Amino acid sequence: MRKYLQIVDRNRASKWKRFANLIIDRIIFNLFFLVIGFAGAFLDRILEQYYFTDLLIEFSEIGRLWDMLITSILFFTYTFLMEFFTKGRTIAKYITGTKAITIHIENCSF
Repeated sequence: MRKYLQIVDRNRASKWKRFANLIIDRIIFNLFFLVIGFAGAFLDRILEQYYFTDLLIEFSEIGRLWDMLITSILFFTYTFLMEFFTKGRTIAKYITGTKAITIHIENCSF
């Protein structure tokens, strides 16, 4: 077990790589919502019903605290689901070549 912990310590991502992972994931997360916004506005324009626009106006009237809480929950969900389904990686971790691992050797491949 001690040898395994040494392998984990030697392959630990630097703080800058971890910071880059956060920034890249946030950019991707924001781009996802930007695409949804453009698609919704495009559909509203085509259908001339403006359901999506009205929904966005309602969301814009919630308080800053609720906005931060909802966004944080969505970002956590994105990160959790990405790491769960890709065995420890998000899109940013693929870009930087890092991976989230556990200390149990059966869940890790070097």
